[in-house]
Amino acid sequence: MEFDVDSLYLPLDEAVRQLHARRKDEKLKEFADSCFITDIPAPLMENRPWAILSRYIASPTIEFDFFYAASKEYNLDPLMLEFSADKFVAKNVEKYSLCRMSFLDMKKNNPALKEVRNIINFNTDEGKPLNTIITTTGESLVDFHHRLLTQHLNGRDVRIHDFSEWFVPNRGNDRWTYYLKYLALFLGHGILFENFLTNERENEFTREVVIPAFRILTDITGMQPLIVRAIPKETENEAWWCYYEPDLKTYL
Repeated sequence: MEFDVDSLYLPLDEAVRQLHARRKDEKLKEFADSCFITDIPAPLMENRPWAILSRYIASPTIEFDFFYAASKEYNLDPLMLEFSADKFVAKNVEKYSLCRMSFLDMKKNNPALKEVRNIINFNTDEGKPLNTIITTTGESLVDFHHRLLTQHLNGRDVRIHDFSEWFVPNRGNDRWTYYLKYLALFLGHGILFENFLTNERENEFTREVVIPAFRILTDITGMQPLIVRAIPKETENEAWWCYYEPDLKTYL
């Protein structure tokens, strides 16, 4: 029987309830920690009710605002995990949107209409690690997006943690077992906000990497990783979740 992708997710209220219960389960914590070659990312050792969004670089996108609002509504602590050591590849939609920023045109009230700004040199920066790229403002790409995020939040709290040093050794050499270790982070250390897509671009990864790892962890522990949809299913394939509000243009 084909696995129903909707089974990856829990309703947010149920995930929050389970998180609070699992944080008290020492045996589960010991199992989860045993999955890793290196220590788990430092913030996850703090035993706080984390809401986690994992992206290459933390940035104040439309998606981030939706995630942040949901985390605060349920009294969760928002945490952005970054993988900034990964290489820039323009065909990757998320990486591309960090470097060619799209701003909503709210006057038209249509998210399909946008204004774009290139902030890197695409001719010379292809293939470089994201954290080595310098933007047109003279800042590193990471510092640029962090500055925008800080200005956008205007004093509101969010934790940012680059887990590249954790992710690289745990990734290993094969195609999917690293995701077993990654999803084990969310057995009890926090709730992952994510959308595993089944469109033409992402279906193979979701079916052949994510789902097998999810099922193995669930079979071993009797508990599924705590995953909720970061954005609604009805619009999860829309490009504008990676766009920015127009007022952020003033910070460029």
